[in-house]
Amino acid sequence: MDIIAVTPENLDSAVHKAARILKAGGVVVAPTDTAYGFAAHGLQCDIFDKIFALKGRSHQNPIHLIVRDLDGAAQIAHMNQQQRRALQHWLPGPLTFVLSRREIVPAQLVAGGTTIGIRIPNHPVTQRLSQLVAFPYTATSANVSGRPAVYNIPDLLAQFPLTADIPLILDYGQLPTGQLSTVID
Repeated sequence: MDIIAVTPENLDSAVHKAARILKAGGVVVAPTDTAYGFAAHGLQCDIFDKIFALKGRSHQNPIHLIVRDLDGAAQIAHMNQQQRRALQHWLPGPLTFVLSRREIVPAQLVAGGTTIGIRIPNHPVTQRLSQLVAFPYTATSANVSGRPAVYNIPDLLAQFPLTADIPLILDYGQLPTGQLSTVID
């Protein structure tokens, strides 16, 4: 496991390393505008099992996806004009919009459901990572299922001792605590 303290000076090189891991089918921990999350390719079913196993999460709980922009959202979800305007107005930010999923989104990711939660976070790491990968990626909170979300790396490591299952952690320092994304359906 590699932990990189992300600063404005090394943000680009750190995020490039994370992007390479995501493209190769790996899982990284990265900050969002809410909490630290597990980032992984959002359209590859074999990767979901890694995340569900890490978190001890039930496959009945869907996972939302981060996209880079509205065009990325339109590739994985159906949107009418009103929904598109709402996303355009409110994102990026700490919101998860629940929309009807397109067939490209694996049913395993959404517990067999017909909807997908979409995020466009307002955080420099997630924004840059979204630019570097050409696919939506997961950002479920990096915590053991049922335990509190983590807002700093010491709390993360308390839940996940050093493990090869997480090859990279991007440490952006303490995130604002208690702020999870608001879900809009």
